[in-house]
Amino acid sequence: MWFLQTPFLFCLLLTIVISLIALRKILVISIQKVYLIIRNAIYWNPVSIIYSILLISYAVVFPLSYDEAFTFNHYTSKSLMNVLATYQQPNNHVFHSLLTWISWKLLHWMPGPDIVRLPTLIASILSFQLISHHFLKRSTVYSLLLLVITIAISNYFQLSFQARGYSIQCFLALISFILIRQDAIAFNVRYFGFMLLCFIALFTVPTYLFTAVALGTFWLTKDVQPFYKNSLQVVLITLVFSIITFLAYTPIMLHEGVDALFSNQFVVPKSKVGILDVLLHANTISLFAFLPYPLAFLIPLAFIFYAVKTKQFPLLMLIVAPLILMYILNQSPKFLRIFLPITFLMSTITLHQLALTFPTKNIKKLHLALLSLFVLASVAFGLYHFEYTHEKLDFNSAFHLRTINRRTKQANKVEMIGVYWHLKEPIEAQNKMHPEKKIKKIKVVPTHLPPNTYLVSSAVLPQFTCTDTFKLHKGRAYLYCEK
Repeated sequence: MWFLQTPFLFCLLLTIVISLIALRKILVISIQKVYLIIRNAIYWNPVSIIYSILLISYAVVFPLSYDEAFTFNHYTSKSLMNVLATYQQPNNHVFHSLLTWISWKLLHWMPGPDIVRLPTLIASILSFQLISHHFLKRSTVYSLLLLVITIAISNYFQLSFQARGYSIQCFLALISFILIRQDAIAFNVRYFGFMLLCFIALFTVPTYLFTAVALGTFWLTKDVQPFYKNSLQVVLITLVFSIITFLAYTPIMLHEGVDALFSNQFVVPKSKVGILDVLLHANTISLFAFLPYPLAFLIPLAFIFYAVKTKQFPLLMLIVAPLILMYILNQSPKFLRIFLPITFLMSTITLHQLALTFPTKNIKKLHLALLSLFVLASVAFGLYHFEYTHEKLDFNSAFHLRTINRRTKQANKVEMIGVYWHLKEPIEAQNKMHPEKKIKKIKVVPTHLPPNTYLVSSAVLPQFTCTDTFKLHKGRAYLYCEK
């Protein structure tokens, strides 16, 4: 490969190959253990099927959002080198982009956003299965509560079917936590598997560093003795995977420069971030990553309560470690979704503790009937909240484009003027996926339209202030966007 022409990189790669050969037994066993964690969680789960149907329905119905479309237009739909070596914006979640590139190449004959959302859907569904099996012991009652929580946490639910890399990171964080707790497995095997999962997640989005540090600190404070006894192996394995992660990003650094990764506007350190700033940011994260306001603090408070009550103090590192890292790096990340792997893990642990405190065998049939009604009402309310009141950030473009598509279905062709940036990428992606019905942008709209043309105003979502006017004539729709 072209980047191997650099002698230093070639030496690093050779070192890694030799190290992996030396550690091949641990590598094989670690992969087997990770595979068993996933394999054991695959079972007939009717609640998971309901969850899957919901995710797939959204994935099929909604056009791509701005960020999804940007990734598709600039990485997924182009060459493999574009995926591995370009980083115009942090939208390139490289490992996820690689998976979408494969799914698009194999299934592009099935046009639709669900094709590039396939890796995310699989990761989200497997995460649901992991939690149901490893944390909730296949309890139908608590699986129903899990369904309520995953829908109620609207930002997580949104990213559970969007073509982004965060769902994969949540999946890898769950496996890591399960692996850490399996004391019957040899420590060096677990640590090797943990670092392998960290590498994949970091190769998806570098900001997984917050989650990796949180999980590592939790493990260290939970069981320091094995780290001390195996300190040499810990250092060696950490060094090996640090170099592997560096090498994975080498094509980008050689093609785009080191600044593309470490000095872009989203990760460059701010002016001094104080303790108060970190705590205020933690408050903002809670409002973003947990239940809707005013219930946003219910899960983190319950998590802290259970950790203290059961004397599982190392669990608190999942909260403390990322905040300390923010303080050290002078970071108050703009994109709060990078914390979703940690916060969703906290939600899972809280639900697990609730299941241990109130076993399902103590729930009578009457309670089960009431619970079913509660679940049904909660899911309905959660979906209504997600559709109509939840602030969807970049996903607003997908909601808006759906409205446009519905309004212009009767037209053979749609021509647009005054298209704003948030719609340009989704429209371009839609044109690639549905070339039979292109939305064409034009600079001049014909003024000689007959009197029988009519105006249609789109429904205005509460969180979106754009209105559209359509003029329909001879099967062609002319769309004006106005702010």
